[in-house]
Amino acid sequence: MSGSDSQSDDKKGLSRRKLLTVMGTAAAGWMLAGAPRVGAAAAPAVVSETPLWLNVKTYGAQGNGFQDDLSAFRSAVEAANRAGGGVVYVPSGRYLLSGPVTLGSKIRLVGDGPEASVLKGMRYALPLVSVSGAEHIAVEGIGFEGVGTLTEAASFEAAEKGIHLSDCEEVRIENCTFASIPNGMWLVDSRHVTVEGCSFRNLLSSDSFYEGYGIAAEGGAHLQIRANRFRGLKKPGVYLYAGCSASTVDGNLLEESADAFIVLSSSSKSCTHNRITDNTVSAAGLAKDRSSCKQGIVLRGYCVDNTVAGNDIARASEAGIVLEGDGKSLDGRLSGTILSGNRIDSVPRGLVLANADGAVVTGNVVRRAEVGILLEPSASGDGALCRYNLVSGNMLMACTKAGIRLAAGCEDTVVSGNNGAGNAEALIVHEQVKVQPGF
Repeated sequence: MSGSDSQSDDKKGLSRRKLLTVMGTAAAGWMLAGAPRVGAAAAPAVVSETPLWLNVKTYGAQGNGFQDDLSAFRSAVEAANRAGGGVVYVPSGRYLLSGPVTLGSKIRLVGDGPEASVLKGMRYALPLVSVSGAEHIAVEGIGFEGVGTLTEAASFEAAEKGIHLSDCEEVRIENCTFASIPNGMWLVDSRHVTVEGCSFRNLLSSDSFYEGYGIAAEGGAHLQIRANRFRGLKKPGVYLYAGCSASTVDGNLLEESADAFIVLSSSSKSCTHNRITDNTVSAAGLAKDRSSCKQGIVLRGYCVDNTVAGNDIARASEAGIVLEGDGKSLDGRLSGTILSGNRIDSVPRGLVLANADGAVVTGNVVRRAEVGILLEPSASGDGALCRYNLVSGNMLMACTKAGIRLAAGCEDTVVSGNNGAGNAEALIVHEQVKVQPGF
């Protein structure tokens, strides 16, 4: 790189005064100062340098909705890479991209808000933003739109998506929207990723298994998915699979969707120590003949020691919460789940345990269901059993068939201290099942 090139790049960075003008003093001050780490020791007072701000329009981006702006974005990102990091600023506009914007470590992609700064794809099977093997990344205030056509993708890799992370760490995605695109995000083997305050609406979906998800995470750990909104989806809003563990899905909202809201699924590698808490499936504004989703929350396959607590689920068409283990084998059991403090209303089945072991089902409230809590092994094989489960301290109201029902194949189940009113039957137990009833 020549000396004149270096000087030219330096001139393209925004000064502190220009930064304050563009972002406003409060937002810019936060960006410049950074956030302190909780519990960290106090550091000596130092004068930190202003981060390099690079405006994509300075590098030739038009944002006019018909010109390809990929080259300008890549030039701005490359300048930030050479500087060891920086902020790539995307002013208001509609930017067409014929390829992915690839971010490196210590780069933040910042827009003026998801309705103002929009990235739109021009090609199928394209991630609009792609990051691999990098850390300390942020994407904030950006809208993502796809081509608008489905391709019947044969894998997540082949499907169009807004953001693709692979083997990344310390990433924050905040205040972004995803619309008219098959998948919002695909996270692969990434750690300490936070997705917060984003909106996923009317995503495109086909018969392909790999199109239509809000957030899909393959493996990885310590994800924080919180305070996001999902609406009009045909596939799950949050899909964690292939051993994704130690993650939290908290405070999210689902409205008027066709599939499950949150799915945790794995076969050979366990998904373990995840927390699914305080999420809401809303029935507000639904016509009487419409449902909010298919199931609220589903744990499927080799899921171990996970917690599902404090969720509100209304008017799911099949069930509120489902634990569905593999009935073919005793290996890789779904086990150790805590279902606590969930509130389920107006569903055919409230809480369903199928081929699940060692679950603690306590403090839940189920209203207006056919069966409030159902333990019923499914499929056939050595694993078609429900074993060592505790059902205690739940409230079942207005269940038209039974408050609690235990089908054949339930072993060593404790049912104690539950209560309720208006149920056709309080407790139905299959004649082959031995329990300690205490309804």
